[in-house]
Order: sequence, then C-alpha cells, then structure tokens
Amino acid sequence: GDKVYNLTYTSSQLTFTYPPFALLAFLPMAWVSPWLGSALTLLVSIACVAFLLHVALGRAGVGVVVATVMLVAAMVAEPVWLTLHFGQVNLIVLALCLLDLTGRHRARGVMVGLAAGLKLTPLFFVAYLVFTRQFRAAATVCATFAATVAVGFLFNPHGATVFWTDAVRDPSRVGSAFFAGNQALTGVLPRWAGEPLPHAVVLVAQALAGLAALVAASYLHRRGRELESVIAASFGMLAMSPISWSHHWVWAWPAALVLVAALVRQLRGTRGGNGEHAADDVDHGDARGIGAAERAPGWAVATGALLMVWLFVFVSRSTWWPPHYEDAELSWSLVQKVLGNTYVVAGA
Repeated sequence: GDKVYNLTYTSSQLTFTYPPFALLAFLPMAWVSPWLGSALTLLVSIACVAFLLHVALGRAGVGVVVATVMLVAAMVAEPVWLTLHFGQVNLIVLALCLLDLTGRHRARGVMVGLAAGLKLTPLFFVAYLVFTRQFRAAATVCATFAATVAVGFLFNPHGATVFWTDAVRDPSRVGSAFFAGNQALTGVLPRWAGEPLPHAVVLVAQALAGLAALVAASYLHRRGRELESVIAASFGMLAMSPISWSHHWVWAWPAALVLVAALVRQLRGTRGGNGEHAADDVDHGDARGIGAAERAPGWAVATGALLMVWLFVFVSRSTWWPPHYEDAELSWSLVQKVLGNTYVVAGA
C-alpha cells in the first residue's frame, strides 16, 4: 500500500529503502510462498555468479576445473555469501550492469537504467559513460531511469512522493554509518578518526575517490580493457556511496576473476611465449594478449600474490573481527582499524 516507507520489517525493524519501481520487481513475491520466492531469488543470484564466470574467464580459456573452483569459492566470498543469505539484489544489479556495459548491443544503457530503478547507486555509471565518451549510452541510462521514476509515481503516487521528497535524503534509515558493515568512506573515515568528521571533509574525500576511479576507468577503457574499466568505476561508486554495506561489494568478485584470468595468461606466456608477438600486444593494446614484460615470471608471481591477498580480504570476513554495534567502531585500535576497513583500501 501507500505506507510502505513508514513501516518496519522483520525482527531487525528495518525500513524499506528501495525506489518505488523496485516494488514492481518484488510484487511477484506476494503471489508465491516465501520458500518458493526465496528459492527463485537464490537460483537467479547463483545464475548471475555463473554469468560473471563466463564474462570474466571465457576469453582467458580457463579450464572447467578452474572455473568450478572459482564458482565454489564465490559462495564463500563474504559479499556474495551475505547477498545470498539476505536475499539481496546485489548480484542481479551487478549482472545487469556488466551485461549492459561490456556487451555490444543497440540498447546500451537500458539495463543500467533499470538497475538504477531498483537501486540508485548504478547512476554513477552515467559519469563513467560520459568520461569514456559514450554519450548516447549515458543519455539512454538517464531516459530509462526517468521512466522507472514515472512508473513508480503511476504505480504508487503517495509512496513515490514520500521516497523522493524524504526517504531518499535520509541515509540513517538503514542504520549507523559508523557500523562495521558500512564499507564506504562515510564509515571508513570516521572509524579511522575515532569520531564523526565534518560533512564537507567527507564530501571532498568522496569526490576525490569518484574522480580517481573515473580516471582509472577511462584509461583502462582506452586500452580496450572494458571489463576492468567497469570494475574500476564500480569501486569509486562503492567508496563514495552514502552507505555501502559489505554485501554491496559483490563487485570484488569479478575483480578476482580478472586476476585469475590475468594469472592464467601470464603463466601460459611464461611457459610457452617467446616474445614473438609481444610488440603487437603492446602496440594494439589487445585485451586478451600480454606484452613482453608480462611474460616474465615476476609478473605471474606478483599477480598470484595479489590474488591471494584479494581472496583473503573478501573471504576472511576480517571486517567483522573487531567489536561492532553501538558505535564501538569509533574506539577501535590501530590493528582493528586495519582489519575493519579493508574493502575500500582494497578497492583503491
């Protein structure tokens, strides 16, 4: 009904925080049993993980054994596991954005616009598309998102009014920004400082993080590394979001797959490459090839080490090791700060 944003749900007494358009996506859940709805959500999310494997590892020619191991490993990565546990939409939003931004189709931007209609944060990709000079796709995202807003008002005018005039400006509806689960700058900076920081300081840090991510993404895009480019932009989106719960960091998983694909290429280049085509790889920026420098064993060792650290960060649940709840995070020791704020650091 029209009180959707005034009610609390579940034993945690949480409020509904998604745009009104998301209600249309959730509506079929009212027509099936909770168990069937949960099962369908789980299956769709797991299918999205499999899709990510295909996108990130397909071009690398990774074998079935490695792909299966990575699929199993995904289920223990903290962002993925929590998304499945909570029945969240993060993997679905991720798949929509990656399918849209790394594919070649005429409706480029539509799926990102729909994802933003479900959850506002994908709007950051409008800036990414502008930075990478994909202006038509950026306009398509905006037009599609505007259509979702209009549908929301048509479907639930009172709820839409409440959301766009009040709820959307109140991040406290989802809980304390200092909570350990918030792996955005709004949580990381106060936890490091041990106290709330002026709003202007946080805003400047958010702007710098977003700009750095867009510059990196633009560089990767020019090199023809589209998947890496989108992932780089996503880390800026997560860092500067008002709230980025740890399960929002599912974008770390395709990043891990990119590292696996790079490691496989480097190992093959080290074993069998004679550098014959290295100049072509460098000159043309082939996203599937590796240059002469990357054929050296040192690159494979460095990539393997980075992959191990990356997996530790996102599998170990270290962000939950220090004490949390009731703003205990503002009293963390130095070691606890390092452990409890690793996601943004890893993304950087």
